[in-house]
Amino acid sequence: MAQRRMVASVKLKTSVANPAAPKAVVQEALQVTWLLKGNLKNAQLAYLWVGTLLAQVRDKQLCAALGHTDLEDYGAQPDSTKPRIAEQTGSGV
Repeated sequence: MAQRRMVASVKLKTSVANPAAPKAVVQEALQVTWLLKGNLKNAQLAYLWVGTLLAQVRDKQLCAALGHTDLEDYGAQPDSTKPRIAEQTGSGV
């Protein structure tokens, strides 16, 4: 009976004091951190992509409202002939 207790205590000590176990925990923590950082980067890129697409839609609608085919066509127009925003909206600023 005493021998059985001693074997059980030796097994317990070796499993707790196993130097490979902390490495596995640290490795798993690093993998989780790496995964979270990757997901955060993907989310940041998605927001930038959505912002770019919204800006393109805004520019197309602005050019259509001003009567131009695209932003380059509007930019090629001399400054003296470009309509002022205040004149178009009628705010009289």
